[in-house]
Amino acid sequence: MNLHEQLNAKIPGLVWEKSFGDDVVAVKPENLYELAEHLKTGSHFDFLMNITGTDYPGKEKRFESSYEFFHSKTYKRLRVKTSVAEGENIPSLVSLWRGANWFEREVYDMIGIKFDGHPNMSRILTHHQFVGHPLRKDYPADRQQHCTESMPIHFDDDMDYKPDPNKNLVPINIGPAHPATHGTLRVMCELDGEKVNRANVVPQIVQATKIGDFSLVQRQDLILG
Repeated sequence: MNLHEQLNAKIPGLVWEKSFGDDVVAVKPENLYELAEHLKTGSHFDFLMNITGTDYPGKEKRFESSYEFFHSKTYKRLRVKTSVAEGENIPSLVSLWRGANWFEREVYDMIGIKFDGHPNMSRILTHHQFVGHPLRKDYPADRQQHCTESMPIHFDDDMDYKPDPNKNLVPINIGPAHPATHGTLRVMCELDGEKVNRANVVPQIVQATKIGDFSLVQRQDLILG
């Protein structure tokens, strides 16, 4: 069976279409994880290239999340789409594709879609005092929100960490030590003597004036450092 037949037999309610010669499939949110798992374990795709969010205010299922899958040897592509209404969540794919981590956080930050099971469902492009989601159609394009307080050192992505009260651990900020980061990466470490006990990396926005002016190049710079 080809991929269409395999997925149709395994997952109900799929809707297929073509876009610029590539397959696009719409799936219900509750079936997304199963579909993504089949795509990976069946060796159909080995790279989750991107996750994006889109706001369609006129639709009942207002928010759409799209996943771009790619195979590095066959060059095949597949776009998977799922839609949710205000207040509905989407299952996280981080346990399947580790690269989904920051992508899902970006969609949450910009659009407001939450991903169930994400290890750190927090903002990633806007600052921690930001209110709202700037790529929603009803967000005022000229509204600016300034950050007045810096965040303390934190390790939200390290969910299994167990602090040792018998050790003198020293938290420090490292970097940006290389000009290529443009100041967009904050590396936080906790030292046990000369040993790095744990570390966390978060992007820092320092060069964009307002969210409405983001170009694709700026977005990639802020995401990838």
